[in-house]
Amino acid sequence: MRVVVHGGGRMARQVANVIDEAGHSLLALVSRNRPDWLTGVDYHESLDALSELPDAVIDFTLSGGTSQAADWCRARLVALVSGTTALVEDDRESLRRASELVPVLWAPNLARGPNLLMRTVHETAHALGDSASVEVLDIHHFEKKDAPSGTALLLAQAIASAWQVPLDDVLDLGETARSEPRAGRISCISRREGDVIGQHRVTFKTAEDTLVLSHDAADRSIYARGSIEAAQWLTQQPAGLYTGADWLSQ
Repeated sequence: MRVVVHGGGRMARQVANVIDEAGHSLLALVSRNRPDWLTGVDYHESLDALSELPDAVIDFTLSGGTSQAADWCRARLVALVSGTTALVEDDRESLRRASELVPVLWAPNLARGPNLLMRTVHETAHALGDSASVEVLDIHHFEKKDAPSGTALLLAQAIASAWQVPLDDVLDLGETARSEPRAGRISCISRREGDVIGQHRVTFKTAEDTLVLSHDAADRSIYARGSIEAAQWLTQQPAGLYTGADWLSQ
């Protein structure tokens, strides 16, 4: 599989570091600015500058960059995997439009562990019902811009879905989230400290007991390897908009 990485940050570097050992090739890296760490790989400032089409684009950019990748992939019938978080509405709409013609997978967390955590959290919320109060805690490094993390919001969505209610009706953020938990409510709390790669804790509390489900990332390469595995799977799928759960259910 020939891959183009869209973005020049930490995750782009991780994909570049592990793609060869995964048995695939990095066709080029596309980023607004050339990363200092990039060597031995073709670099372009724009996807339009590519002279050869890849089998898939892996997108780890910022808000706005994802819509550019989605529009480019739609026009050239190339599969797209995006792990970009904090999407704006234009990004989401571009992903939806692209999925009409090509396979698109968007997941704010492309490691297997967190996606398995989401499945387990959904099952737990369904079993306990809304008699439980829930706290979703995400801890990341200081440089992470979005809070709550995309993974934390998907965990909250998994709970709301199990309760069969709109997320906005049961979600507490900021200072409200730090107050005493209430049954049938989901408190999302974020902490940014040190160089923490990513930790997520989901705590269910009832009158009788407390249940804690968690995932801690020890190495950023798990996200890179997951994105490559997801891209390989995606290139075999028909056009459509897929999630991490779709990928792992196969």
